[in-house]
Amino acid sequence: MLPVRAIRTSNRVGLAWLDCIVSVPVEAAWLTCFNHRCLEAENQQMYACIDLGSNSFHLLIANWHDGRHDIVERFSDKVQLGEGLADGGRLTDDAFARGLRCLHTFRHALDRYPIQHCWAVGTNALRIASNADEFLKAASQLGINIDIVSGLEEAALVYAGVTSALPESPEPRLIIDIGGGSTELVIGQGDTRLQSHSMPIGCISWRDRWFAEQPADANELEKRLDLALQSAEQVFAQVTQSLASNPWSDVYASSGTAKMLAGVCAQRMGASSPNSVDLPLLKSF
Repeated sequence: MLPVRAIRTSNRVGLAWLDCIVSVPVEAAWLTCFNHRCLEAENQQMYACIDLGSNSFHLLIANWHDGRHDIVERFSDKVQLGEGLADGGRLTDDAFARGLRCLHTFRHALDRYPIQHCWAVGTNALRIASNADEFLKAASQLGINIDIVSGLEEAALVYAGVTSALPESPEPRLIIDIGGGSTELVIGQGDTRLQSHSMPIGCISWRDRWFAEQPADANELEKRLDLALQSAEQVFAQVTQSLASNPWSDVYASSGTAKMLAGVCAQRMGASSPNSVDLPLLKSF
């Protein structure tokens, strides 16, 4: 395993669900406009995918024609469905309501297009919430049927989405996705996943656990940061030995958290394009 200084970021997770479920290649770059003439193509088909994460909901509508996808529309909403879940073990009333409002918006968007099929995928918050069935039932009344994927299935989708944007390489890669309720880690080589892990730690769950209340002062903040770090280290210690058993050379991270960290590094370094996370720089803050 080589020393890692920088973790490169990827914005392809939005396409991961579509890449895996439809099982066709897609373009490496996100398209920013929609060519309406595609609707007139004889072999065109339109698909939609909804990703219901613990932090954000995403909707992607794409037109598949001539063996490729063109993005029609994409929506994201910071629902924070997993907010408060760590305390009560269930979706709070506010989070439940925010989620349904977002799905109403998605429903209106879907109704504007001749969608061939829509896949809706729920992740950590809906895996562990005791009232997840109530949310699924409410969503189905909107015509949105949600499939809940396991942590390892989520890891597979993340890996497919990120690697589809990368050049082919014979070298093993470590892919990391930091979600709202879980973090997925995959070491793979080409299309083959060598090992996959889904860890019970995310930006929303850790915030609610350690920083639900405003620290009284800087000393209190430092104490909580230390406790949060120690607890996180205990979580990842469960897979440290396993990850070390498969050497890897490059690390790629996806998700909003990774982009935020890359943005912080870019600002500190005066870079115009936030596309990597400099670990020593972050540790120096």
